[in-house]
Amino acid sequence: MGDGEYRLMVRRESGPDEDLEVFSQSARFGPAAVASGSVATPADAHSAVAVGAVPWAGDLIAPYSSWGPTDDGRAKPDLVAPTYVTSNPAFPGTAGTSAATAHVAGAALLLRRRRLSAGLDVTVSAMRDVLLRRTRDLGETGADPVFGHGLFRVDTAPPIVRMRFDARRRLLAVRAADNASLWSLVVRPAGRRATRTRRAYVRVRIPVRARSRRVVVAATDMARNRTVRTITVPGGP
Repeated sequence: MGDGEYRLMVRRESGPDEDLEVFSQSARFGPAAVASGSVATPADAHSAVAVGAVPWAGDLIAPYSSWGPTDDGRAKPDLVAPTYVTSNPAFPGTAGTSAATAHVAGAALLLRRRRLSAGLDVTVSAMRDVLLRRTRDLGETGADPVFGHGLFRVDTAPPIVRMRFDARRRLLAVRAADNASLWSLVVRPAGRRATRTRRAYVRVRIPVRARSRRVVVAATDMARNRTVRTITVPGGP
């Protein structure tokens, strides 16, 4: 459907006045478009797990991702997942809630297999609870009509951070490790910052000035699990 002016005519045959909701995959409604309540069938079904989309490098909802609530007031979508992703460096990435939904579907299969091998419940309601418990809250606190219960992630374990201070050489050694890949390692107030490392293990050595006393180290992985540790460094001569 190209750009231009289109008209929609509705004729009431009988009955009282009713609100009419119009959905389109191609027509642009401009300022008349309303994000709230835009979740359509079948995503608004009670038993469906509706997945919204968040670009993988940030925490903002994608502009095309539908919002709740449903007509009966439920907070759909149920959760959101990454989009604009690719396994091919020559391809710019796959966007859309279709890409986000594929993440959740694949993860659900892996989690179901793990639960089966452990003799745990794999009914629809149990798996739904498992998926919702693995979300990181975004937007308003708790389930909301934009992000649902939050951003889905399989990895919920925070990075491991170890620190050791060499008083003679006044060097602080920091080691950070994660089951997957680290996103960033920040050390303050020493002033050293390593961002977007994309590695499972990072080791840095940082000189600490004599006046430095309290050093805070924060490690964040790709799933945005975060570990913060603090060390008190004795003053130098």
